[in-house]
Amino acid sequence: MEIKVTKNDIFWSYAAQLLNIGAGVFILPIILKKLSSAELGIWYIFLAIASLTALLDFGFLPTIQRNISYVFSGVEELLEQGISEKKSSGINYKLLKDIIETSKTIYRRISIVILILLSTLGSIYINSLIKELDNSKYIMIAWYLYIFSLIINFYYYYFNALLRGKGMVADANKITIFSRLAFILFSFLGLYFNLGLIGISLGNLASVLVIRVLSSKKFFTKELKEELKNIDSKIDKKLFRIIFHNANKLGIVSLGAFLILKGNTLIASKYLSLDIVAQYGLSLQLFAILSSIATTLLTVFIPKIVQNRIKENEEEIKEIYSMCFVLNIFIFISGVISIVYVAPYFISILGSNTKLLDKDKMLFMGGYLLLEMIHSNAATFITTRNKVPFVRSSILSGVAMVLISLFLINFTDLELWSLLISQAVIQLMYNNWKWPLEVNKELKTSFLDLWKIGTKKIVRILKGEKI
Repeated sequence: MEIKVTKNDIFWSYAAQLLNIGAGVFILPIILKKLSSAELGIWYIFLAIASLTALLDFGFLPTIQRNISYVFSGVEELLEQGISEKKSSGINYKLLKDIIETSKTIYRRISIVILILLSTLGSIYINSLIKELDNSKYIMIAWYLYIFSLIINFYYYYFNALLRGKGMVADANKITIFSRLAFILFSFLGLYFNLGLIGISLGNLASVLVIRVLSSKKFFTKELKEELKNIDSKIDKKLFRIIFHNANKLGIVSLGAFLILKGNTLIASKYLSLDIVAQYGLSLQLFAILSSIATTLLTVFIPKIVQNRIKENEEEIKEIYSMCFVLNIFIFISGVISIVYVAPYFISILGSNTKLLDKDKMLFMGGYLLLEMIHSNAATFITTRNKVPFVRSSILSGVAMVLISLFLINFTDLELWSLLISQAVIQLMYNNWKWPLEVNKELKTSFLDLWKIGTKKIVRILKGEKI
């Protein structure tokens, strides 16, 4: 099966990302008016905890997606490292069904673990933060609704990998659009009727239900059901070991990424006021949205890069990566300028109870998050070789950043600057330059060449060349 990336795929990918932003923009005015600064701070802590539970995916999602792409590209067997030389022009449906059944079992077990952890330790933590607030009971109800939405999301999480691994990028993004519309509608109604955080949690639950139902219907077409229905399959221990081999490495990398990108929010919640946590959380949210938009193109092309590796088409791989490299940086820098110099005026007009951080902190964050995005994209590209060489550096960087943040915030007067400086310094020491340099070595190119190749590719596409 030929995996193609068309302008239609790219259009729907950006449409989905824009609606992700739109979801926040549409309900932001009512959120800022209906929620107190303390409640908004609690919501960002909800989101940080959700990011923590995402670590329990332990790298299975990208690993399963990559292996699904291998199967639909004709690979006859999966390996722990590298790509098998056994290939055919068709699809090994027995291997495909084995992956699906194994994935179901994996995510069923993850969901149970999440339920236990969040209903016990998570609830105790949230309660410790809100016990002095007048509406603490309502916040706990919102928390339990949020837990339920996370469980449903994880139970069917493998559908994300199935759709994108098959190359159904446009379909996956259309489903995302419908789910975000559900989030906007239910969140807006909940907030309008003064349900507070309960309203947003209901919106999150509605979004999860929509995306799971539509994903199942879209992936399991009538033809695919016919191919799979007579194939006996059960969880394959050998297949699980193969998937787990790289998944566990990506899981450790995800833990390091959480410590680097989200750990500081939890530290801030203990050492700084909820007002500062809200400002920090709002600022990070805008940069996270920007990063998601900037990296959309590379995400779209991952299945195509995987297939080109199987075909050993090195020149096309270089062109794709170069184009993504140029557009990622251009979009991110443009976005930073907009967030720092334009967004505060809109937030002020909305009469928000919460403001962004001041400009010097925002520019500093934008700078180190740009470098973070570049090296994260390089790392994602490296994994398409079915290798994960950055496990140790990721977890060591995450732990070091937390320790330095705790030291600075306890023994200096830097306050929030402690968290910003620690992340920037730790990443500059190794990850920011190591993995982009590794990609350049593989592609036999330089950063200047990436710019030249990528710019030429973009110009040709604008003139009408097929992607």
